[in-house]
Amino acid sequence: MCRCLPIEFRTAGRVVAVCAVLALGAAPAVAESFRVGVNFVGDETFSPGGEARLAPDDRAGAVPQAHWSNAIGGCSSLTDLADACGNGTGVDVTWRADTSYLPIADASTDHRLMRGRLAPLGNDPITITVTGPDGAVPRPYDVLVYFDLYNSGSQAADVAMTFTIDGTVLTGTDRSGSDFAGTFVEDLGAGGNVVRFHGLSSDGFVLEVAGSPAAVNALQVVHAPEPATLLLAAAGTVLCAVGRRRTRN
Repeated sequence: MCRCLPIEFRTAGRVVAVCAVLALGAAPAVAESFRVGVNFVGDETFSPGGEARLAPDDRAGAVPQAHWSNAIGGCSSLTDLADACGNGTGVDVTWRADTSYLPIADASTDHRLMRGRLAPLGNDPITITVTGPDGAVPRPYDVLVYFDLYNSGSQAADVAMTFTIDGTVLTGTDRSGSDFAGTFVEDLGAGGNVVRFHGLSSDGFVLEVAGSPAAVNALQVVHAPEPATLLLAAAGTVLCAVGRRRTRN
């Protein structure tokens, strides 16, 4: 036999149910954020044993993820890059550069990510082109570019380079004697090993990196949910919890 709930509770239940749907709709953008990573291995002859490669389950990066795509050589391409869950995305990457490596210990997956790198090809900038079908990358998205050079010992000096996407220019400075030691530092003007382009919305982009010398050790594309989406998900989660407590009572 069915029994009707009190009208007041039934009305509250409807409100909570609607909020629960909204929360579930927004949650994937927060809990399963889209991430695609390219690990520029460079010339493997400088890295015996393949220590610059990452295995599919290796998690690395300032925004940690698995399933980094290992990009070998200086002028090549990869198609249908995997996302952080190993699923194909339809996103392709092409790069034109020389190769080099960073002689650092193979102490962690983050170290391995930073060992291989691209370098300028002659007087030309490092050029990386990322393309994909409309909607392949959720918008807006951020692009993280990882950089580090060998600038210790007799080569110790601050090295500045410029990173350009769609007319936006960021400057990254690899500080003297600061070879990667296991920590990612976004360069906000005081030096570091990562620069981040925020809020891009095009189907693809071309990254140019110029400097003498210059480096790109890895590149990462990360979905950046808008603040309203994050707020909606948080509010929905709270209301769902309230609904569950009222149901138990």
